[in-house]
Amino acid sequence: MGIKISGIELENPLILASGILGSTGSSLNRIARTGAGAVVSKSIGIEPREGYEGPVLLKVDCGFLNALGLPNPSYKNFIEELEDFDRYCPLIISVFGSSSSEFVEVAEDLEDYADAFELNLSCPHVEGYGMEIGRDLTFVEDITREFKRSISRPTWVKLTPNVGEITEIGLAAEKGGADAVVAINTVKGLRIDVESGYPLLGNVYGGLSGRCIKPIGLAAVYSLYKKLKIPIIGVGGIEDYRDVLEYLMAGARCVEIGSALYYDLEIFKEIDSDLKRYLEENSLEMEDIIGLAHRKRKKKEKEKEKDREILPKDVVIKRIKRENKDVRTFFFEDALLDVRPGRYVMVWVRGIDEIPISLSYKDAITVERVGKTTESLFKLKEGDSIGIRGPFGNGFDIKGENILLIGGGIGIAPLLYLAEVFGEKKKDITTLIGSRSRETLLFLKEFEKISKVFVSTDDGSLGKKGSVLNMLDAEIFKQEYDMIYACGPEKMLRSLLEFFNEKDLLEKTQFSLSRIIKCGLGICGSCCIDPKGLRVCRDGPIFYGGEILNSEVGRYERDHTGRRRKV
Repeated sequence: MGIKISGIELENPLILASGILGSTGSSLNRIARTGAGAVVSKSIGIEPREGYEGPVLLKVDCGFLNALGLPNPSYKNFIEELEDFDRYCPLIISVFGSSSSEFVEVAEDLEDYADAFELNLSCPHVEGYGMEIGRDLTFVEDITREFKRSISRPTWVKLTPNVGEITEIGLAAEKGGADAVVAINTVKGLRIDVESGYPLLGNVYGGLSGRCIKPIGLAAVYSLYKKLKIPIIGVGGIEDYRDVLEYLMAGARCVEIGSALYYDLEIFKEIDSDLKRYLEENSLEMEDIIGLAHRKRKKKEKEKEKDREILPKDVVIKRIKRENKDVRTFFFEDALLDVRPGRYVMVWVRGIDEIPISLSYKDAITVERVGKTTESLFKLKEGDSIGIRGPFGNGFDIKGENILLIGGGIGIAPLLYLAEVFGEKKKDITTLIGSRSRETLLFLKEFEKISKVFVSTDDGSLGKKGSVLNMLDAEIFKQEYDMIYACGPEKMLRSLLEFFNEKDLLEKTQFSLSRIIKCGLGICGSCCIDPKGLRVCRDGPIFYGGEILNSEVGRYERDHTGRRRKV
């Protein structure tokens, strides 16, 4: 079921859409291995961008609303990610800029890595880029022409639906020399928190994607097919093979799939299999399907059951407990649903940002003051409210009779909830906790009530001097542990990974990771870790040691732009 587009041979017509798990080489590899015909990277620009303050992505009743703000590490820093791409399938690099010279500058340095480029002239929520320039017919034609003069790779132009007539924009791109057009990008949208009156997205406006925009995408592809001579790649609301068939029948030669990966990361493999079965059962070839609707053939639509919204819930702060000068625990008035140790919530301080924080009790989070969002959180009083999405993540795998807990710094907090659960089950618990000093050590009395506790401090003011790693001696391991749980700074976790690997205990170790998480839904890709493209927000934040031994954990991480930095 292979297909050729812009001179590029694809195993199938299914392409990963830009902005979905395209932030790292490892995440692109992960999707490529699941059967995608090609993958498109996140949009890359001239300078690093952190993107917008949170919330940046909401799951609404009909799809997703996002305003990430084009976070990217810049084209110069993205090269190291591209070097990690194993080329399981063709790679299309998405680029953005405010002028033709910016588009060309980005692409010139990335051309050796790309099979084609996708010009993002359609992002609906970033001032000075995307849709703002992509609605100008002259600009679209001129930038496409200048890009084609400078870059030898095929050029796809991604079109915005937020215009009066999308075919005019498509014709401008074709006139400028585009090899294909991609339709559509997200539809501009907005949601408001009725409890507070705040717009739910940090940027106010965002782009709507998912099932609800499929009719808009189909109408765009259908209209473009009647006017254009160049191929069309259809995008918007694709969740199964029937959706793909509709786009192909409307005139698309290939399709891009994005939001549906929230439901199933194996979607490319499944749709590919279903498409092959459909073609075989009906004795059809791919070329028989493309544009079929224009030949007056009947087609069917599949309805899908509506899914629940995942929006911030208004939660009242019942009690605030001061743990030390920089750490406080916030207890909630209302119980959260589906809580368990190791899971986290996305905490929205309205008007500031949204950040991930692990549960330290079933109804509380423990927060360290480290930036503007936590500083704003510390200014709240009992009776004030915040927005909470979640809980998210997989949580600890709770099992075993003899348990070892290892925590450092603020990483001690998630282990307290876990210790309480094991304590209720009357398990034998040994706890190692470490901090900078006696004054900063968290929850010592709480752990002493339910476990044997060993303490270390960097300055020696309490317990053993040095890090928690210094306590991993013969005394601790005179008994055998059924399961070991660890949470703390990544350098500490890396040392533990190596230590337990040498002792052949990785299958008995679980690690809780803390990374920059923007969406919490496993879609944006900002928290993916190399080399497997594992998503901390959804595949984690809890991982067995063997899963992450050879990963970037403890070696480097990514900042808000997606740029790598040493831990």
